[in-house]
Formats: sequence, C-alpha cells, structure tokens
Amino acid sequence: MNFEYPEDREFFANLLAGGDEKKLETEFSDYFDFRHPAIKRWEFNKTKKKLLVELIQKYDEKCQLRIHPDCGKEMVWEPDHIIPLSTNELNKKLRHLVRISNEKVSAQSFGSNHQKNLTLSCKRCNSFKKHRIIIPRSFYKDDIDFFKHRVENEVFLLSSGKQALVQKYFLAFTPWKGAPIPNTYNNKPVIDWNGEPVFAELAVLRLFQSHGWDGVWVDSYRRKYRVGLPDVVGPIKLPQKHEELIGSIRAKTNRSGGCWDVFVYKGEKVFFIELKRQKKDRIQDSQRVWLDNSLGTCLSSDNFLFLEWVI
Repeated sequence: MNFEYPEDREFFANLLAGGDEKKLETEFSDYFDFRHPAIKRWEFNKTKKKLLVELIQKYDEKCQLRIHPDCGKEMVWEPDHIIPLSTNELNKKLRHLVRISNEKVSAQSFGSNHQKNLTLSCKRCNSFKKHRIIIPRSFYKDDIDFFKHRVENEVFLLSSGKQALVQKYFLAFTPWKGAPIPNTYNNKPVIDWNGEPVFAELAVLRLFQSHGWDGVWVDSYRRKYRVGLPDVVGPIKLPQKHEELIGSIRAKTNRSGGCWDVFVYKGEKVFFIELKRQKKDRIQDSQRVWLDNSLGTCLSSDNFLFLEWVI
C-alpha cells in the first residue's frame, strides 16, 4: 500500500493490526484506496442504497459507532466508511499542521468502498464523526462495553519517536444540585452520581465499580489513593502488586506526579484512565512521560483509556 508518509503506515498498523505492518498489508489492504476522493464518492453514490439495505440486515438496525450521546434516538441509518474516504486528521495529529486564514488543513485520501470498510451508523453518530477516524466497537475485544460512547483514539508521540494510540471515550455528567460538600479541592466541579456528590474521577471509578471492577482515584497532588471525597472518606492502600506496579513506573519517571487520574483492576486486567474536561483541560507533559515509561513494563497502550467529559 502506497502511504504518503511512513508515520501514516505506522498509525494504521497500530490502529488496525496491533502495530504489525505486515498484518496491515495482508489483512487490511481492502480498507484502503488512495485514488482521488471524488472518484470514490461517485462510485459509492451509485451503490449506496443497495449497500445500506445490506448493512441494515447485517447489523440488525444497530449503530456500530455509538459515539453520540443521543445515538439511536432517530432510527435513520447511513452507511459509514470505517477508514474515511478522505481525512485531514493525520496531518493534524501527526504533522501538527494548522489551518492558515480560511484554508482548512489539507486532506489525504485513504478509505475504500469495499464492503469490509463499511459499517452501519445512525445519522447522529455519522454526522458527529465527520471525517475523523473512529473504529467501530466491534473491532475491540474488551469488557468495558458500558463505556457507550467511543470517539477517535488519542495519539501520543513518545520520546522514542513512536506513536501510542490510546482508546478515547466521551461521558456527559449531571451537576450536583444538593447541599455543598465540605471540600471542593480548589473548586473542582461536583457531579451527581446516582444521588451521591462526587468529582469526575470518582464518578468514573463508580462506573467501573458498578460493573465489578475495583480501583482508586489517584490523588497525585497529595499522593493518596481515594475511593470517596476528601474529608468524607479517608485514603486507602492498594493491594501490594498494584502498589508495586505504580511505584515502579513512578521510579522510572523520576517524578512525583504524572500518574493518570484513575486506576482500576479486575483479575489480571488493569487500566490507567486520564480525564480531561472538554475545552477546559489539556494533556500535561508529565502524563505523556507516565505513559511512555509504563509501556516499558508489562503494560501496553491497551491498558490506558482517555476520557473527555462535560458537565
């Protein structure tokens, strides 16, 4: 496959084939077509109605994206290209190009009209996706299906020059309207989680706990592990093996902070979860360093989740 840049090949190998570029070539070549997007769109429009009928039957009228909070409220279905026919996402994420004046960042041609590269989406999710690269949930074999709204992967550029793609999700929270809590930790937003006032980190922890996971909010500022609001519930200790895992990563970073916000575990499976409030927060260098050093242990990028939230 003739990718314009080697980092594009690496991106799609990580996204689709677990980083294996040979597997990308042998198993996913049908997903790509580098011809001009206008040609591909013309060909697609000729068969769009027939393809939609086949996709509705294949997926039993169930949206495969599930990235919009109102997914499925309108029973209007559209065929969606898993790899978009064209997109400027890689130019923005990997090459950090920015728009100049009224000119958008230039797009690249990637996706094909092959049946393998098509899935079923509701109208809301397809509109929300635009030309972003969002892989359907059916591609992933994990046990966090309760995270309903998956969005495009977050790309982390590591010190080695390699990429790490981290699963990214979206959650909308309800603000707390009850009695004020005793300590807002420098005015952190307070969320209503089933009638309990919590911070966003604790809301995510409660979500995992409700599905059989254990875990903690990693209060890096005070170097504590918490399962409840400060001044309401005291800090706790992690099981020794998890304490040792976090300690070993912290020693490699040579920093006191940087650990991701929430750490959860179930059996042998663990996740580090970083939360960022939409349009309010951004990724810190210390969090990139934590991810980079974690990947040199027994962990992979599959052990990390990125969560964008609103209230």
